[in-house]
Amino acid sequence: MKDKNLKNKILEAIKEKDISPKPKWQFLLKDYFLWFLGAISVFVGGVAVSLIIFTLINSDWEYYRYLSNSLFEHIVKMAPYLWIVVLGGFVLTADYNFSNTKDGYKYSVPKITGLSILFSIILGGLFYQFGLAYFTDYMLGINMPMYHGFIEKRQDLWNRPEEGLLAGTIVPLEKSDAILVKDFDGKEWNVEVGRLNRIDFIILDEAETVALIGYVKNENTFDACMVKPWRVGGENSYLRNKIMERAIREGVEPPAMGMGQGRFENMRGMMRENNADERNIFKMRNIECERGTTSPAGPKITN
Repeated sequence: MKDKNLKNKILEAIKEKDISPKPKWQFLLKDYFLWFLGAISVFVGGVAVSLIIFTLINSDWEYYRYLSNSLFEHIVKMAPYLWIVVLGGFVLTADYNFSNTKDGYKYSVPKITGLSILFSIILGGLFYQFGLAYFTDYMLGINMPMYHGFIEKRQDLWNRPEEGLLAGTIVPLEKSDAILVKDFDGKEWNVEVGRLNRIDFIILDEAETVALIGYVKNENTFDACMVKPWRVGGENSYLRNKIMERAIREGVEPPAMGMGQGRFENMRGMMRENNADERNIFKMRNIECERGTTSPAGPKITN
């Protein structure tokens, strides 16, 4: 009897408030919309992962002793804080959207989170390989004045000639024992190349933009003792392959596109011979430059 009365009361309340069931299409639309938002969140998470990969690969870890006072300082300088936060935010957004779909209750939060992160990592790796990370960082830097992109940060890190670091574009000249480099601030430098190795000359000949280590001789002259191509991983591997192939063809040891353990061990030996603390980065630069390993009459530049 009580059940019958309750049933009647519910029916009367439905009639009084003119309550009607929602059509099925509204539930389906909501479900599809949540899936769509979840997919967008995973996609943005993938972009964030690609930019994290892009930053980590291009942070010049093999040169951290030149660029920073310690490995920890270099990590602090180069860590992609923004994209880690973006990744976390969109993974949580994806979790919320997927868990609120029709079948979302079937899966635990850790499982949904793990799958969201996994798909973001897979997409991030693909996006990085196809150059989307480089493109995104570049476009954000152009169109958002408040965005201090990784490319700009890296340029600032290398564009410190007073500290023995110089990077820029090679300006074509006639064959000479010096080259002209326009740095990222637009200043032109006469770069002396007499102390460079054969592989360094191949890099100068093949690359349009380079990073140099050495020291300032006067206001417009930079004496280089090491050079690396200003290549950006995630942009393309053409330049690296081109330099490697030419080095092998000419019988020169191919560059590791970094300082390499052997070269660093030589530098440590120089430090010990000079009774210098290897943590003193300025002395390390100066000693290697003073010890220049090649004849001042090295190969000619053909750029």
